[in-house]
Amino acid sequence: MSATAPHELSERERLLLWALQDHLPLAKRPFARWAEWLGVPDRAIAAQIAQWLQKGLITRFGPFIQVERSGGAFALAAVAAPESALEQTIAAINAFPEVAHHYLRTHSLNCWFVIACENERAVKGVARAIEQATGYRVWLFPKEREYFVRLRLLPWTPETAPDEETLANWSGLLAQTRPAEPSETSKAEGIVPCPSKN
Repeated sequence: MSATAPHELSERERLLLWALQDHLPLAKRPFARWAEWLGVPDRAIAAQIAQWLQKGLITRFGPFIQVERSGGAFALAAVAAPESALEQTIAAINAFPEVAHHYLRTHSLNCWFVIACENERAVKGVARAIEQATGYRVWLFPKEREYFVRLRLLPWTPETAPDEETLANWSGLLAQTRPAEPSETSKAEGIVPCPSKN
């Protein structure tokens, strides 16, 4: 989610942004229950998401897929880029469609990203191509253990937060439409939600 002017969003829009980070009901009309509670047509929610994508308020909307279970491969990768070349390096890395997301760390290896491809050979090929595009070595890190992390960013400040009753009602609706929690086994092996390319 972009940091652009969250104060310009209505309460309804902030609640919707909050909900979309958590889950989407697995149904033929996934927005129907939310739309009914918000008092808008469900097509209006889809149009709102498209508008946010176009404006850059959100950078991605879609499922997280366990690449290995679908026959593909992925790798956590990192490069060490000097501060003076950081923006250019990030732009070059994010230009590759195989890069799922990108984030910064306070470490000598400061640019981290995930490469997802159809197989391990392709992952290594993309890593080499990124090295050529950036001029920096790409370090690939094998997965030893995977964690299920539910990260949700609040699209409001203390001043713009919904009142307690509204938030409780909305949370109750989300609880009704949320898919079942993964088991303990799948939590360790399942999908890891990550930030978008930002």
